[in-house]
Amino acid sequence: MDWKQRAFEIAYYHEKMIEEGTFDQAVIDLVAGDTEGERERFLEGLLKEDDNYHELVKQYGPIVIFVGDMLCYGVIDNFARCLGDALERLGRVVLYYDLGENGEEGLAEFAGKEYAALIGMQSYLFSIRLKDGSALFDKVRGKKINFVFDHPAYFRNHFFKAPADYLVLTPDRNYAEYIKRYYKLDARFLPPAGAPPVEEVMDQKARPYSVTFLGSYLDGMEEKLTELRRSGDDIGTLADVWIERMKAKLPEAPEVLLWEVLDEKSPDGRIWKDVFEISTDSDFEEFYADIRWIPLMLAHVYRERVIDALIREGIPVQVYGDTWKKAPFYEQINLIVSPELIGAEASKEYDTARVALNVMTWHKDGFTERLANAMLRGAVVATDETKYVRENFTDEEDMVIFPLHDLDETDGTPECVKRIKDILSDDERRERIAAAGHKKAMESHTWDVRARQLLALLPAK
Repeated sequence: MDWKQRAFEIAYYHEKMIEEGTFDQAVIDLVAGDTEGERERFLEGLLKEDDNYHELVKQYGPIVIFVGDMLCYGVIDNFARCLGDALERLGRVVLYYDLGENGEEGLAEFAGKEYAALIGMQSYLFSIRLKDGSALFDKVRGKKINFVFDHPAYFRNHFFKAPADYLVLTPDRNYAEYIKRYYKLDARFLPPAGAPPVEEVMDQKARPYSVTFLGSYLDGMEEKLTELRRSGDDIGTLADVWIERMKAKLPEAPEVLLWEVLDEKSPDGRIWKDVFEISTDSDFEEFYADIRWIPLMLAHVYRERVIDALIREGIPVQVYGDTWKKAPFYEQINLIVSPELIGAEASKEYDTARVALNVMTWHKDGFTERLANAMLRGAVVATDETKYVRENFTDEEDMVIFPLHDLDETDGTPECVKRIKDILSDDERRERIAAAGHKKAMESHTWDVRARQLLALLPAK
């Protein structure tokens, strides 16, 4: 540690050090041998919170991470703790604020303080307003970073109340562009990673489960979409066109295709955007928010189709949680339903899987922790394609990548199911793909990698 960093630590923690009786000795040790008085003057400036102080906070100041939110079965809380562990391994001081233990009431302690960054995972905290209408986190100095994993339209109310110096990190490059365009906020692509990494994984041949799928089941999605499309009203007719467009142009973001449809004519000859009075980005954002659930429902339709096709083909599929008891194929012998998993337990299930199935929730240019976790645990990933996946992975080399339109086939077995069945019967092929996937994930998709990438986003000056 150089003397400037030590001087900063003394200045930053001086109140605590005075209380503990260690301040005077720390200053004596710092200035020992400093005949020019440079260190003493530098420390005096830091104690007055001069420009040097604020710059050093960015480099050496603590990073606050909000934990204790058990959303999504504790998976998001596990992200926060894994990132914190990784930052600590890089030598950063991490302070954890546990919402479960301290609630919102304790957040007032942050007002007037300064940190290198404050990090939330899909957190609403940054939009909290005080009684006078001001943003709580505008009273806290430091970069506010929020990892948001779902489509930004689901967080619009939070984004409209975002504090200054706010950065959103997303698992999909399309989401980052959406946030920039419609909410005028800084947003970057930085997907979640896998944890903990496993150096030695179980041999593929020894794994007891053929296919493992981590994800919930939503009941009746296909029926609800069909009902909407046949409703005969304007929104149902538009949705019918939009859904077909999303299926025909699978690599494209749903909002891009919705704009495309809105510029076309409705059956009665009117332009769709005139029907719904959409002329500005603000109009579009509000309209999209009202129908944001349609792409998610469509993703669940494909999720149901692929699992149904696998079990009909005689391939056992391991799923988790009571939501699967509502599936129409719940009674089928090849659907194995286990209790739901909490937090870090989920990734460990990939230890015993030969193939880890993934169906994106309509991420079209993204990456998720399920892919990283599965590869780090030595499973072969079989996933629908995204632009990011196609650019960074190779089909049949480090994962199995399939287009969702395989599942639109009405006759016979979908091609992606045939491929999964073939790979399950070929131990050598699975070993090769799993090893390549594990290597790539270790190089690029651990929380240690993400921690370094995150620090690179923080201003150095």
